[in-house]
Amino acid sequence: MKKEPNAITISKTRYQFYDEVIGEILAIDIFSKELSGLAYLEIEFASREEAERFSEPDWIITDVTALKEYKNGSLAKHGIPPGMADINK
Repeated sequence: MKKEPNAITISKTRYQFYDEVIGEILAIDIFSKELSGLAYLEIEFASREEAERFSEPDWIITDVTALKEYKNGSLAKHGIPPGMADINK
């Protein structure tokens, strides 16, 4: 376990399943403890082209792929990103 000073331990449960509509294996992470309320979906694509062709389902709230504050290291150091609670409104 890698633990940085002044960082929380990330606790999450991952659920994986094959989505026949999308045609991909989806992983949904449900965070707990200090990050309770945060959940995100991960999809691993075989290529960049496949990822670019992907049309996200309408139940996706926002794409955080390129947002550094949603990476595990940042979550451990800073917690849930500011404004995240506003996403659901």
